[in-house]
Amino acid sequence: MENPHILRRKLLAVLTAGMFGAAIFDGSMLALNLVADNSEPGRLRDSMTLTGYIVAAPTLLIMSALGLKSTVLTGYLIHGLFGAATFALVSAIWQFLFKNGDEK
Repeated sequence: MENPHILRRKLLAVLTAGMFGAAIFDGSMLALNLVADNSEPGRLRDSMTLTGYIVAAPTLLIMSALGLKSTVLTGYLIHGLFGAATFALVSAIWQFLFKNGDEK
């Protein structure tokens, strides 16, 4: 059994990674939407719109699989949860499988 202090630190690291994942995923989606909406028509706007669709594709698939109505709020919520789950999963794998448990 692991030391409770080390286990608590590992769980906190997983939680922190999940929060950063939600912020990064929602921040990237918000930045792409702002650039695409506020730029002049041309290559920059087209590339940001295309990148936004590519970034939003997993969210749209999750929303359609769950039968959720496609609104802006639910899109950002699901995208943030997807980012949090992705980062937390990678962090948990790192913390509990690859990282040495003898750290203080």
